[in-house]
Amino acid sequence: MAVPVLVPFSDLYDQVLPYLPGAETPLIDAQIRKALREFMRRTTINREIFEWDTAAAQAPTYHLIPSNGEVSSIIGVWLLENDQYRQLPPVPEERRVIRDPGRPEGWYTTALDYLTIHPAPNDVYSLRAEGVVTLLQTSTHFPDYILRHHAEAICAGVLALMYGMPGKPWTQQQAAAQAGRIFAGEIRTLRGSLRDGGQPNQSTFIAARKFGA
Repeated sequence: MAVPVLVPFSDLYDQVLPYLPGAETPLIDAQIRKALREFMRRTTINREIFEWDTAAAQAPTYHLIPSNGEVSSIIGVWLLENDQYRQLPPVPEERRVIRDPGRPEGWYTTALDYLTIHPAPNDVYSLRAEGVVTLLQTSTHFPDYILRHHAEAICAGVLALMYGMPGKPWTQQQAAAQAGRIFAGEIRTLRGSLRDGGQPNQSTFIAARKFGA
């Protein structure tokens, strides 16, 4: 998977600074980071594929380290069998009983970036996982495709956070609520599009031939 080009938070300043008189850039950067982390986490737009072989020494837990950022959730895990990947189901807590090592049958996480294979593998197996990646708490850059396609939504999220701060020259509670709705609406739209394979107008609705039929 190609690593996205990163751009600095300052590329968003032109769309937020004019609306925030007296706001200092470190404070704005903190809100940009917060809005981006939320946007990337909830939309699941930023993903990375991890591939590795299990250890033969029955190690069940593996640390997923993205090329940039941190894992916020796992989309799926696959086991390579007969040159084809078979998806493994997540294992609910009530089924995580202690078992002898064997062929992997499922997975779970107790920390977002640590993936546990169940049961512990008894041999070397090839695994693939797809994880949702968001920014680190210390990040100062973000993927350029988010700037190109979703800058308005991110800026709406930043303004919602800034406008909602009490006692500031830029405080506007009504505007905060409006900007928050724009931000949340874009998240819902994009999340729905991703679930439909990138087709925002796809629908499973089928009209009845006759009302009440």
